[in-house]
Amino acid sequence: MWTLLLVIVLVPVGLLFLLALALVLPIRVRVALQGDNHLDRAEANVRLYGGLLGLGVRVDRGTYGSPRRPTIVVGPVLWRWLVPVKRLGPTEHEPERPPRGEGEAKAPQVAAPKAAAREQPAPAETRSQAEGPAAAEAFRAPAHEAPAGEGPPEHESEEFFSGELPPDREAPAPGGSRWRELRALWDEWSPIGRGALHRLRGVIRLRAFHVEGAIGLNDPALTGQFVGWISTLRALEGRALRIRVAGDFERAAVRGTFRAEWRISPIRIWISGLYVGRGIYRRWRRHRREAVRHRGGNKKT
Repeated sequence: MWTLLLVIVLVPVGLLFLLALALVLPIRVRVALQGDNHLDRAEANVRLYGGLLGLGVRVDRGTYGSPRRPTIVVGPVLWRWLVPVKRLGPTEHEPERPPRGEGEAKAPQVAAPKAAAREQPAPAETRSQAEGPAAAEAFRAPAHEAPAGEGPPEHESEEFFSGELPPDREAPAPGGSRWRELRALWDEWSPIGRGALHRLRGVIRLRAFHVEGAIGLNDPALTGQFVGWISTLRALEGRALRIRVAGDFERAAVRGTFRAEWRISPIRIWISGLYVGRGIYRRWRRHRREAVRHRGGNKKT
């Protein structure tokens, strides 16, 4: 019995603890691409608990079957390794299908008979004139005439052509009461927004941006200029940024790998949310005190 009670108590507590860790520890997002003149493999995953456990997907072209039919693998991710659980697409034992158009006899094309030209119906006015004056009066659209004295007022047409607004729809002047109210609201709530944005600084950080491969253009001179321009970016290299691109002067090709990883800090989002909530609560209390004080003053008078 005690064992059952411990299980009933410990299991929910453990789940809540794991959920709290997932909402506090950093989250990592990783994207990786690999290809040679076309995309051969693409992988993306989102990992919780500081990058320990998550969910990922991988799209692989050319491993099994025809390159035109990619294989999609979905499963959990342990650190950086994807455990395949569900595979969508061609399997290992499925025979490769030839590209569309090969091995298929083209069916003879038979010209479709031309449809007989349909007679265009005569316009309504022509039919009405042919049928008689009574039908012409029936097809004629009635004229909508506004009753006398209910037309648009003269000042609306005048203000439309003059571009001036009537006194009851004028924009708030910089020194008017509406402008002062808007300025007071801005002065009251803008510090909360600035504080929240300040606490969100660094919530998303780039941990890795690696590019390695080779590129070749149709003109070797252009290839040299492009590789030289990319080599100037090596001055910005650091722990996160790494660019290694060589030139292929023999053929036009693009091959290599790309990997990028971001780190998201949920704790900063929670801190920013708590700061906004505290600011809203303080201003609500202050307005409530001012309202109570105003009511008490009115009662004394």
